[in-house]
Amino acid sequence: MRVIFVFLLASYGLNSWGQQYPFHKHYDLGEASTYATDDGTKQLYYYTKYLMTIEYDYIPYVGHVKYKTKHYRVKLNADVAIEEFNKVYIPMENAYGIMKAEARVIKPNEVIDVDVDLEQFYSEEEGENYQYFPISGLELGDEVEIFYSLRMAPSYNGEQFLFQGEMPIYDFDFRLIAPIDTYFNLLSQNGLPEPQLLDTILQKNEYWIHLDTIPALKSEYFSEYNNVCMRLDASLSSIKGTVDETYSPYDSYSSYAKGAFAYSLSKKDLKALEQLSNRLGVSRLNKEIDNIRKIENYMKNDFLVGYGERDLSIYEIIEQGKSDGIGAMNLFMRLLSFVGIEFEFGLVSDRYDSYFSDEIESDKFMQNYFIYFPRIDEYLAPLDFGSRLGYLDHDWTPNNGLFFKMEKNYLNDKLEGTIKPIKTTPSASNSDSTVIVINVHDDYASADITIERYIKGFKAGEHQVYYQVYNKQKKEEVHDELLDIFKNNSRYELKEIKHANSADAFHKPLIVKGTVTSMHAPLFERANKMVILDFGVFFKEYVDPKELDRKQFDFVFAHALVRSKEIQINFPNDVNLLNTDAIPVFDDLVDIESIQISSNLKLEKNKMIYKVRDEYKQQRYPVDLKQDIIKVFDFHDELTKVKLLIEEQ
Repeated sequence: MRVIFVFLLASYGLNSWGQQYPFHKHYDLGEASTYATDDGTKQLYYYTKYLMTIEYDYIPYVGHVKYKTKHYRVKLNADVAIEEFNKVYIPMENAYGIMKAEARVIKPNEVIDVDVDLEQFYSEEEGENYQYFPISGLELGDEVEIFYSLRMAPSYNGEQFLFQGEMPIYDFDFRLIAPIDTYFNLLSQNGLPEPQLLDTILQKNEYWIHLDTIPALKSEYFSEYNNVCMRLDASLSSIKGTVDETYSPYDSYSSYAKGAFAYSLSKKDLKALEQLSNRLGVSRLNKEIDNIRKIENYMKNDFLVGYGERDLSIYEIIEQGKSDGIGAMNLFMRLLSFVGIEFEFGLVSDRYDSYFSDEIESDKFMQNYFIYFPRIDEYLAPLDFGSRLGYLDHDWTPNNGLFFKMEKNYLNDKLEGTIKPIKTTPSASNSDSTVIVINVHDDYASADITIERYIKGFKAGEHQVYYQVYNKQKKEEVHDELLDIFKNNSRYELKEIKHANSADAFHKPLIVKGTVTSMHAPLFERANKMVILDFGVFFKEYVDPKELDRKQFDFVFAHALVRSKEIQINFPNDVNLLNTDAIPVFDDLVDIESIQISSNLKLEKNKMIYKVRDEYKQQRYPVDLKQDIIKVFDFHDELTKVKLLIEEQ
């Protein structure tokens, strides 16, 4: 931590609730309680008990530590539950070690103690270390009871506890224990009760929550799960008896940022900045947006982030062409300032992990750097190689952010942080337009199919920034992905690709043209004198609208966008289309101002043109609009089922 805490040490003893401290040393499984009968919910499993305790302490000559104790008991009602709990995984992120671990299996007529033999496991998918131990002999109806305590790095600057999951919890307890001079800000959300501060007689503060039941919270399509489940945010607020009793995680970061960024440069640094600016072609005579793009392209294409040493001067950073993240952030801002670009910098969270709350301060929200340019009202992510100006990662916004403004001379007395909203990238900046031309052969059994696709924004940018470094095989995979209109293992051939480079990323549209070389399933089939065209194959499948009818929370989509698809079918001669009424046509599908969906059909003697356009101007739509949103998905679902009946003339 960046401040020194002096904690009063407590002797062992009892509080007014009969609890002994330190909690992690005195707590154990205890006597096995009565075997639990089925709760009647028909769940695969459920928790008959769940306790979590976070205990802070200070050890002389060691420093500040945290102990995390978990004790839970699980009723197993299905084979998949047995498979899940026949190995118990203990996450070791920020953990120094396991203090103790115990387990037992409770059967109808006996209790079996488990010999806990810990082994290490690294999850490549999660990038996390675990320790685990097996439990054998589990049967349907058994209960597994687990208890362990971890010694961990303290997290006074903020942590978050999620208490709700896919399965119900009964007899839930949470405790946050700290020395008597130490107090926390706590924010309960989504129905979780506010923690009570218990009276103790042993120089401890204990915050406590008890719930008889935490209901299951099923995951949903298009949802920010972490932002709707019962959750508690906690961060240090004060330490009585210190020089400055109040504590602020954001003030702590401000002090750090002032030392990292707000200092005067040497003449050598300034000369190096001038030479680099000249080399990049940035100048106060250029348009601001052009200067920003040139600086960003250099920092993301030519500069190596994460490979350099720490605490280098600007001259050394430029000379080496590499640095750690803070050094890169510093150089980025210095280049902007050198050509007179006004900006603010700050930090934002991943909104799917945790929305940035303005009700509590927490390092949990300070996950990603951004830079904001007020004159052009745009953002960029300086350390995110896969994005460019105007496009913060769509997992970050819309959201709040912590903004800081650097003085022109970089000699701020103090960096003052301000929480402000960060807008999302508008729909017009995320466009995807596809034109498909089908030239039907004389036999009405096959066709030549060409595809032209114009994409701008996130979908294009994810390939533009990397395309130049793709090998041949990867490029071919990307070509197929971008041309894959059928989503059914058909084959394609690329004819042309434009603006597939990092300099054009998120700035110019990615243009892809190609043909279909073979189809996984036939497009036509004959029925007597009629030809049946599988028109629905040109529209990819969407989520089953029935799944959306179960939603309880707001619809949250990746990003705002505008999308269109035009299908041109040229027949070899005049035809009658017998069921064009199967193709929906309308000017505006739903009465929601921020959603505009239209479709139109144009028929000629030997030609048919159908165009669909969708625009979603927001990322979030209230669940009250569920029936309208379902109507949108119903429309797209119905399109996938359309089969046109064609009669030759």
